[in-house]
Amino acid sequence: MTLARTNTLPTANLPAAYRSDVQAFSSWLGSRAVKPETIKAYFRELEKTHRVSTLNRKKAALKKAIAQTRGSALTIAEQAQLNAVFAEVKMGKAEKAVLEHEILTREELEALIANAGKKTAAIVAALYESATRVSELLSLRLSDCEVRGETVHCEIRRGKNKQQRTVYLTRKTFETLKSLYRGKTYLLEKNDKEMSRHTVYVLLRRAGAAIGRTDIHPHTLRHTKASHLLKAGMSLPAVSAYLGHSDPAITAKYYLHDKPTPEAVLGLKDWQT
Repeated sequence: MTLARTNTLPTANLPAAYRSDVQAFSSWLGSRAVKPETIKAYFRELEKTHRVSTLNRKKAALKKAIAQTRGSALTIAEQAQLNAVFAEVKMGKAEKAVLEHEILTREELEALIANAGKKTAAIVAALYESATRVSELLSLRLSDCEVRGETVHCEIRRGKNKQQRTVYLTRKTFETLKSLYRGKTYLLEKNDKEMSRHTVYVLLRRAGAAIGRTDIHPHTLRHTKASHLLKAGMSLPAVSAYLGHSDPAITAKYYLHDKPTPEAVLGLKDWQT
C-alpha cells in the first residue's frame, strides 16, 4: 500500500516546526515510495537517538504532510487508513521532566552569546531574560514594552491559553534589539513583518553548533532560565507565574526532578562513621 503518490512531501502549508521534520524524512526516503513499512523503518531508526516527544512531533508532521498530498481529494476511507498506519507506530510515553543535560550552564550560556552574531546573541539574551515561549517573544509589540530605569516591563498579551503576564528584559537587551531589528510594530521584525519561528530556530541551531550544542532550540533558553531561577532560591509559585504556567504543579513536574542518591537513601555516611 502506497500512502503518497510522490516521495517528496509538501512543506509549504505546514507549521514552521514541521517543515524540517518532513524535509529530513524526504531526504532519508530517497527514491523509495511512502509506504507503511518505510514509515515504520524510519521511526525504528530514529527511536535509537531521539526523545519520545521529538518522535511524536515528527509523526504528526509526516501524517499532516502525507494528507496534504491528496488535498481536498482525501476521502474518509483514506484518512482512516492513514490514521491506522500511524497508530501502529508507537513511540511510548514522553518524559515530562526537563533533564539536566538539556539545561545550559552559565558558562555555556555565555559561550553561546559570545559565539553568535550580534542579532542572534540579542535574541538569545531576550529569550533567556524573559523566559518566554518563542511565539510570545515574536508577538511582542513595542507598545507592550515600558522602560523603567534599567529594566523593561513587557506585557505578554497573547500567551498560551490566552494568559497575560509581565516579563522583563534588561534595558541593554531591549535597546540592542530595537537598534538591530528596527521594528516598527514588533520588537523583532524581518522585512517589516513579524519574524518567523523557523528563522529563530535556524539562528539558534547555528549558534549552538558553534559551541558543540546541536540540541539548542528556543525553549532551551526558557528551560535554562526557569532552572536558574529555582536554583537561585526563587519560590516555585513565583517561577510558575513568570513562566505563565496555569498551576505551579506544572512547573514542578518539568523542573523539580532531583533524584535521590544511593548515599542519601542508604545513609552510607552514617554507616561509615
